[in-house]
Amino acid sequence: TRSYHKLAEFIPIRVIMSGTPYANKPKDIWSQIYFLDFGLSLGSNYYDFEEDFTFPRESYLKKTFANNLKKLNEKISDFTVRETKDTAGISLPNKEYINLYADFSPQQERIYNEALQHMSLQLIQDGKLVNEDLEWVLLRMIRLVQITSNPQLVNEDYNEISGKMHLLKETTESILEEDQANKIIVWTSYIKNTSLIQQSLQSYESCIVHGQQSEDENNRSIARFMDDENVRIFIATPQKAGEGLTLTVANHAIFYDRTFSLQHYLQAQDRIHRISQTRNCYVYNFFIKNSIDEYIEKLVQAKNITARLAIGDIDEETFLQESKFDLRRTLNEILAGF
Repeated sequence: TRSYHKLAEFIPIRVIMSGTPYANKPKDIWSQIYFLDFGLSLGSNYYDFEEDFTFPRESYLKKTFANNLKKLNEKISDFTVRETKDTAGISLPNKEYINLYADFSPQQERIYNEALQHMSLQLIQDGKLVNEDLEWVLLRMIRLVQITSNPQLVNEDYNEISGKMHLLKETTESILEEDQANKIIVWTSYIKNTSLIQQSLQSYESCIVHGQQSEDENNRSIARFMDDENVRIFIATPQKAGEGLTLTVANHAIFYDRTFSLQHYLQAQDRIHRISQTRNCYVYNFFIKNSIDEYIEKLVQAKNITARLAIGDIDEETFLQESKFDLRRTLNEILAGF
C-alpha cells in the first residue's frame, strides 16, 4: 500500500475500480482514497481516521457510528460512482440464501468443548474479556472455527464423520439427484478440507482448486468443471478461486465453512451469479448449532450492512433498524458458554 501511495505522485490520472471497496470494514477505504487525493478528503493520518470507523463494541454507540458512516459517504460522493447490477440494467436470475444446521458429532463436540474451555480460561476472567481487542480475540478463535468445520484439521486421530460432513453428503445428493444438469461449488477456507471433502463425496466426480496447486493444475480443474458434464462438484478455497472466475455452469454454491471475511463471502457466491447465468441461484450456508459458526454469521452480516451504509446503498434509518445484533454479547456467550 505504501508503495502504491508513493507511485501515485507520478501518475497524473488515477482511477480505482472495485467490486468490494469496503472489503471488510469501513476503514478499508482510507488507503484507496489517499491514493486518489493524498488525504484531502479523509485526512492524511490513517490512525486518526480509524478511530471513527471501528465497529462499535457496545450497541448504544451504533447511532454515532451510523452518523460517521453517513458523513464518510458524503465526503467522497463528489468523485465516486456506485454501480450495481441493478443500476447497470443487468438482469440476473434470483439468488436465494438457505441456512442449514447440523449437530456436532459426539467426538467432535468433545474436541470443541475442550478447546472452548482452554480458550475461556485464557480470555475470560471474572466474566470479562482479558483483552478488549476483538481482533486479538478472533485470532485465537480460529481453532474453534476449524473444529466446527472438520476436526481432522486439528486432530489427525479424529475418525468419525463430522456433523457438517453428514450434512454435506445429504445436501449434495439431494441437489444432484434432483436434476442431472445441476452442478455444485463447495467453498471451504482450508486447503486440507478440499481433499477430505473430495474423499467424502467420491461417489461423484469432482475437481479441486486451491493455492498449493500449480496454476496449470488449477486451470485444468476449472476447465474440467466447465466442459465435462460428468464433473459435477467443484471444491475450492475462496482465497484462490473466489474472485475473477465465471462458473455459471453451476447454480448451487455451498459454504461448508466461512472465515470472518466479508470479501471472501460476497465474491465467492457471485462466481455463479453473474452474466451468462440463466437459472436461479442457491447459496447454502452450513452451521453447527450452538457454535462459533453463529458468531461468524452475525459478524459477516454486521460487516455487510455497515458497508452498504458506507457506500450509500441504504440509509441511516435502515441501518439502525436492521443492525440489531450485539457482537460483543454474542462473543461473551460463546466464550463463557462452557
